[in-house]
Amino acid sequence: MASTVHTPLENLKPGMVLAETVYHPGGHKPLLATGTVVTANVISTLYRAGLGSVLTFDFESTDTPPESPPPSVPAPASTPPVAIAPPPAPAEATRGPRENRGISRTGPLGNLFPSRPVSAPRISTPGHQAPNEVQRAQNEKIEKIARDVVNHNVRSIREIARTYKESATLDFDKADNCVQQTLQEIVLNREILSSLVDLRVRDEYTYAHSANVMSLALLMGVTLGYPVEKLRLLGVGALLHDIGKNLIPDFILNKAGKLTEAEFSVMRTHPEKGLRLIQNHRWATPEIKGIVLHHHERWDGKGYPYGLKGEDIPEMARVVAVCDVWDALISNRVYKRGMPPNHAYKIILDGMDSHFERRMVWSFQNFIVPYPKNALVLLNSGEVAKIVQVNREDSIRPVIELNGAWIDLTRHGRLQVVDLYRTEGQI
Repeated sequence: MASTVHTPLENLKPGMVLAETVYHPGGHKPLLATGTVVTANVISTLYRAGLGSVLTFDFESTDTPPESPPPSVPAPASTPPVAIAPPPAPAEATRGPRENRGISRTGPLGNLFPSRPVSAPRISTPGHQAPNEVQRAQNEKIEKIARDVVNHNVRSIREIARTYKESATLDFDKADNCVQQTLQEIVLNREILSSLVDLRVRDEYTYAHSANVMSLALLMGVTLGYPVEKLRLLGVGALLHDIGKNLIPDFILNKAGKLTEAEFSVMRTHPEKGLRLIQNHRWATPEIKGIVLHHHERWDGKGYPYGLKGEDIPEMARVVAVCDVWDALISNRVYKRGMPPNHAYKIILDGMDSHFERRMVWSFQNFIVPYPKNALVLLNSGEVAKIVQVNREDSIRPVIELNGAWIDLTRHGRLQVVDLYRTEGQI
């Protein structure tokens, strides 16, 4: 006779056999019968139910294992998701120590990031399907608005660069108009905030990078509680932060490979060159100049061009520094492939108190997530799912689409994302 053993889910393997009926821990409803042969679907069902271990037969401990397992009730081909509502964790544990940090979570535009996904349906009964066509249409509308914004921003920075090369003049009006239009869309359509982060422009790095950094900087400024006029200055400075690269030779700027030490020394002069380009313009406020000149300084004093340390670095430059590094890490370049966002996210967090000010990293965490919308991710059940909604209160537990159903991972104690499944075309 085979003995039985309690097997943790992480040790469960296809081919094992359940030694007792498995009940749903929330409603005591039978999930799987005694004798069920473990398959990938069975493992997934157990993870979704939030179970930690199950009782299985140990045939290896017997001298004469049975020729076949006991009669079983086969697992369904696709078991519908089951929602578990675990006891709520303390706010400090689930949200991170944001309170008492001096950071406004609302800012001038109100509560920008609701604590739950805006349009994600709650999975409360088996078989609840993905959003209906009305919801899909609404999501597509928001994404189109956001995509129009980022594409317009790229065109603007491209035209600003072309105007400078042709006439040696900077078109401030175009830069300011670009920032103000973005702010207007944020005010009128708060739902585009997540999409502005997720829908990046990936081609023409030099132009797209500046536009992406501007969008990210504005979102950080909103999180920090900046008033609209301060956001406007931040946006212009972020859009023009790399303007000095127009004075860097093209063979260095567009080199398809690692720069030599001498070439990198030339590249490091672009902040000072940028300041030289803007300093005589009336619109170049101290805030804008500070962003252009100091966005490569580091909190620990190891940055450039002047090695400023801590609060000696202008605050808006500290904002743009985080956005600049993030976008550079996840962008494809001629000489490198963009880093998966969950890996880049860890680099930003690891840079707290060294590369970046702690307060800026906390602000960054309010809207940047390790697993962005539409990304394909690998679950600890071995399945691949799609991110359909980001949970701003718990960024590592988004809402996923799996087997045609939406599953809110905040309601599942065991099922979780372990990594991006693939990154091609996903950012």
